[in-house]
Amino acid sequence: MRSSLISRSGMVVLLCIAGATEMNAQTQSSDKGTRPEAATLFGGMIANKELGRGTNATGGERLSARLNYGAALGLRGGLHNELLGLEVNFLTTSNRAGVKNEFGVVFPNHAERPLICTGDALLYPFRRSIKGGNVRPYLTSGVGGMLLSADLDNINDKETHGNVVWNAGGGVKVSVRESTGLYVDVRFTNHRLLRSANTDVQSISIGVGARF
Repeated sequence: MRSSLISRSGMVVLLCIAGATEMNAQTQSSDKGTRPEAATLFGGMIANKELGRGTNATGGERLSARLNYGAALGLRGGLHNELLGLEVNFLTTSNRAGVKNEFGVVFPNHAERPLICTGDALLYPFRRSIKGGNVRPYLTSGVGGMLLSADLDNINDKETHGNVVWNAGGGVKVSVRESTGLYVDVRFTNHRLLRSANTDVQSISIGVGARF
């Protein structure tokens, strides 16, 4: 009787260990699987570059819209696993673009803030090998567009001007608290405007995000 009770107790212990092992394996598999992420961004735009140009219909001289240095704000969201990520980025600036003619005369209130919208792929070359995945360097690249509302002919209201954008950059994500999925994302991105004589503007951003 006693040996039977010990045998049954041993079976219960083995079943509990097996169940705990299975739950731990499922948790690890879930942690390494694809997870959605979302973040808000703030930082700076390194610009002082021309974003678009037109011709003054009343004077005949060239008008150009130029973005100066300023703060950058944005949102991003996507799906990520231990090796790859896909995300959508929205980035704008705190300051409006300024419009001048070729002689330096300013045309006030002729442009708004640009909006950069891109789809980007991320590569995590070290996977989760650094600090158990709490520090994740990555490379990123993608394509999209920049929209700018500006009056570049000086006769009509502001019109929407588009530009194709190619992104390339890199950064690192650092987990703040793995149990809650909170992290900080520091990123440098070069935004090449392909229809503006390959103009480059750069952004440095700090994102505060969460994995779900």
